[in-house]
Amino acid sequence: MKRAIILVTGILLLLSAAGLYAQKKGETATRSVQGLRLDPGASGKGWALDRAAATLRAADATPALLSFRSTLLALGAPPGEPGFAVDVVHDGAGRTLTRVVLRDSALSVSGGRPTGFDDGGVQRGDHIDPRTGVPLPAARLAWVVQPSASAADALSTALLVRGAALPAVDGATGAVYEDADAAPAAWPPGS
Repeated sequence: MKRAIILVTGILLLLSAAGLYAQKKGETATRSVQGLRLDPGASGKGWALDRAAATLRAADATPALLSFRSTLLALGAPPGEPGFAVDVVHDGAGRTLTRVVLRDSALSVSGGRPTGFDDGGVQRGDHIDPRTGVPLPAARLAWVVQPSASAADALSTALLVRGAALPAVDGATGAVYEDADAAPAAWPPGS
């Protein structure tokens, strides 16, 4: 119980530092900045895809490409192909940044939203840097390929926040873009 209290206290301190206000009764957190939206459900996409993939594998229903738009999971490859070719699209700019080929792996993309809110001349998005409590620039985008959709989902968000300085994770590769016109920073560096 003590560990849970410390965790809750830490979350409340983080929320307070970000200018967010936790409301226990409604189980919500709000921020008094117009246009900011919190989406805690996004982290569940990878988990759901991993569960769906397990069901399809058990039924020998492959190849398949499962998609929740920003997180995808490939089981096998189409006949005669090395894998499923998937474009990484910057929603804010409306153009393809790169193409990855998925085979028994997942792709997750975080950031790059077309909407956000103006914060003193900086267009901010819906991802918050937990170190500062400040929303990240809306144009920043990160993508990660990893065998697990759950891990790819979590890592793409971590890469979005930390950038290419994020420590390497076995089996994972990706890139981060400051905006749609910026050169990608490979992750891990040198990959």
